[in-house]
Amino acid sequence: MSEPALVLQAAMTAFAHETDPVSLEGFAASIRAKYPTATVLLLGRAQALRAAEASPEAAPTPVPTNAPAPLGAFGSPAVAPGPPKPTTYEVQAGDTPTHIAERLTHDANRWPDLVAANPEKPTTPDGTFASLRPGETLNLPPSWSARPMVHRPASAPSPEVHS
Repeated sequence: MSEPALVLQAAMTAFAHETDPVSLEGFAASIRAKYPTATVLLLGRAQALRAAEASPEAAPTPVPTNAPAPLGAFGSPAVAPGPPKPTTYEVQAGDTPTHIAERLTHDANRWPDLVAANPEKPTTPDGTFASLRPGETLNLPPSWSARPMVHRPASAPSPEVHS
């Protein structure tokens, strides 16, 4: 499958299944230059999710179990939100704040949010963590998702990330 087909398939999956507006916005930002239409759709979905969070009466009403499944994006069955997202992250070998931010929000530039959510950890003069050890637990900013929304296609170039 070509890179554009993989990216657009990932965007359709994110639109239909992702419930975290931050993840949707990060993914949209990462594809904005090449896929402006998909970007607009993802940002619209993120905006709708934020509106539903802000006013509970705007949230969709539950569907009775004997009713036919409602259709979501692209005619696929709509998916109910999953379990609450974790609020901590276990550091893996090779992790840096930018790698963690990229993995969880699709925006490496959000690493300062991660540092700010862990004020007890020592930092270096440039503002990043002084150390990260595999197995260590970090607090996540409230708006972050601890699970990746979609995986980048193997053929898609990865952005350079420096910390």
